Amino acid sequence: MPLIVKEKISPNTEYFIWHITEKEQFFLDQLILDDFEQQYYARLIDVKRREFLACRFLLHVALGSEKRVFLEISQSGKPFLKNKAFEISLSHSASYVAVVLSDRLVGIDIQQTNPKLERIKGKFISEEEFEWYADTMNTELVHHFWGAKEALFKAYGNGKVEFRQDLKITKIPLDLKRGCGLGKVIKEDLNADFDIHSRKIEDYFIAIAEQKKES
Repeated sequence: MPLIVKEKISPNTEYFIWHITEKEQFFLDQLILDDFEQQYYARLIDVKRREFLACRFLLHVALGSEKRVFLEISQSGKPFLKNKAFEISLSHSASYVAVVLSDRLVGIDIQQTNPKLERIKGKFISEEEFEWYADTMNTELVHHFWGAKEALFKAYGNGKVEFRQDLKITKIPLDLKRGCGLGKVIKEDLNADFDIHSRKIEDYFIAIAEQKKES
């Protein structure tokens, strides 16, 4: 089975990445979908169905339980595990799916290289951030900004967010393929700093936003 990454990035935060090589039926044979999942699955187009199923299967693998633990969805759309003592986040893009588990607020994003991000970068990178990183702004950094802010958005998970103003990238990793930077969520109900763990596999960018523990 193609579980290609299982890595602890801190004592209580671990992420998993699965390379999807299986057919859709493999996941259907492994999973029993609840009513909500069946309805959601039925609305998806074919290419998205396999990603959806693989993501749920990877979560099951990550949890390591015999019986499947089903996701709950908050009113703001954030997935969570009922009666579980940790936070989760999920992401998928084409041939890869990703899951992270943590004891603190956490978000994960996986994104295949996409030329569209260059064209719309002004929608998620603020003028201030452009100024800070003007000398190093390139395609890879644009993808890091997108993934990092998506991960921050998922970690926050409590409603509408303005990516340019509410989510800040305050430090870029020295190595975007495997490094750690810093980010911040600035909302009325949450003002918090996050470590931003950056990884790259083939042409996929991975970002994990992990809330810093208060000292």
